[in-house]
Amino acid sequence: MHATMPPPSIHYAAIGPRFIPTMRALTYDRGAMRVYLHLMEHADAENVVHQTAKSIAAAVRVSPGNVGRATRGLRDRGFVNFLWRGNTVAYVLDPEAVWKGAPENRDACVFGRKLRAPLASLRVAS
Repeated sequence: MHATMPPPSIHYAAIGPRFIPTMRALTYDRGAMRVYLHLMEHADAENVVHQTAKSIAAAVRVSPGNVGRATRGLRDRGFVNFLWRGNTVAYVLDPEAVWKGAPENRDACVFGRKLRAPLASLRVAS
């Protein structure tokens, strides 16, 4: 029996093939893997996650400091970028690595692109 693809209205996450070896490497860093899976699950249609490190820490049962270390490691590996509004950070997932929903949603992702409203007031972290 062949598996059928879900209709485009059903959201799912897909991993880009060139990031599979890097994802495999994340399995050695359980905290980073747990944080990344949480970000994948909670990304919106633009691949942005609007949650605090404290709320992510509570959800994946690690300390907020470990969330910070994990997200910096994910940024260094090219999985995540940080966008800031004042003291609030939003996490943007690279659509080449993973995207949420139907494949056509990749074009809506703001990773490394000019930001659209309501994200226009955010700045990309260096």
